[in-house]
Amino acid sequence: MAALPQQARAAAAKQSLYATVSKLDAGLFDSFNHCSSPAQLKKHASYLAPNLEFYHDKGGVT
Repeated sequence: MAALPQQARAAAAKQSLYATVSKLDAGLFDSFNHCSSPAQLKKHASYLAPNLEFYHDKGGVT
């Protein structure tokens, strides 16, 4: 019986993590999809580390 509260806490933590990741994911892609607006472009950039680099499998660093 003592395990039930621990399982409930673990389930609540998992739900909380899922909600946080979902919210951040939606914000990242919404700001990307509206990046023609300077405010949305700034918001999109705020989700990423300044030194982030993207590598294309054919073209290298982009």
